[in-house]
Amino acid sequence: MEQYRQTASKAQGRADAEMNWPKTEAECPRWNPNYTAGCLEVVRARAAKEQARLAELRADKPRQDQLIIQGIMNRMESGHDAGYDWARDHNIDSESGCRGESSSFNEGCRRYAEERELGEN
Repeated sequence: MEQYRQTASKAQGRADAEMNWPKTEAECPRWNPNYTAGCLEVVRARAAKEQARLAELRADKPRQDQLIIQGIMNRMESGHDAGYDWARDHNIDSESGCRGESSSFNEGCRRYAEERELGEN
């Protein structure tokens, strides 16, 4: 039986196609109890490894979402800043002068125009 466990352990690190190991417990042959034990060990180890990988991906999902949101916010902030700076550089004094293609750029431009109208600039 130890020989089959060693074979099973070696097989864990190899590609399924290379070793032709079954993917489910039901596919493990029952003709030899020792081979069956090794097969089940490989299938269970593979399943445990896959479950661990999925758990890791799920745990990392909030971090990935936060990075996406942070990237969007950074682009929006840079658009706002660019619009504000452009409006300042071009002496925009009303919202009608803000006609860029980016909504965040236009918002920054409008913010400058509003501040200028209120005498804050």
